[in-house]
Amino acid sequence: MKDWTRYQSQVAQTEYRMFTKVIRAQRRALDWLYVTSPELYKAAIQPCCTVYSTSDDSHMIPTLPFSISGPYHSAPVVHGDALDCPEVYDPPDGEAIDTTPVFQYEFELDRQFLADPKQKKPELRKTGSNNASTE
Repeated sequence: MKDWTRYQSQVAQTEYRMFTKVIRAQRRALDWLYVTSPELYKAAIQPCCTVYSTSDDSHMIPTLPFSISGPYHSAPVVHGDALDCPEVYDPPDGEAIDTTPVFQYEFELDRQFLADPKQKKPELRKTGSNNASTE
């Protein structure tokens, strides 16, 4: 397992070095292009549109080489034409149910301490023949 971890770490470091090397080379090339021809530089930094065919191949659509789909970060539109709902909707008020736990105390001593927390704890005294001999 340790060998595999070392190997994967080495692969990750090598890929990182190669990636940074390519980015530096690209940056140098763009800097040189900016110095020599600003018009070509502006054209070079524009996003590249590629042509993708649709499923029926009847027409080609120029798009960027990625697509975005997934969950949305906002709720759907409730009012308006989007969901065919009435313009004015008054949602009903829900009932609030109190789920706070209530503890039931079953011991008399606990009730006494809760009723008067400043009261001293009751002292337990030993009864028997040993107390008479110690006095």
